[in-house]
Amino acid sequence: MKDGSYAKFFSSVRPNVVLKHFEWMSDYGMTGAFHIRFMSNMEDPDVRERRTMVLRNVKNAAEETGRLFAVSYNIVGANPDRLML
Repeated sequence: MKDGSYAKFFSSVRPNVVLKHFEWMSDYGMTGAFHIRFMSNMEDPDVRERRTMVLRNVKNAAEETGRLFAVSYNIVGANPDRLML
């Protein structure tokens, strides 16, 4: 930042961040959202766990706020030998 302080970014790994977004959706009359689940690098346990945590946060926030969600799977760059479609 101009004053030398660090910029802060949100992270969807944090449940309260995802819940706040779903609350805003409710406040503004949005019925739901798509969550894009990127399938590349899923063989890395840390990547898979973070992405699963975000999806879990989306599910929980949608249920808590009465919103809908759908999952869109992006398989670009994924290992074709490991995909089960």
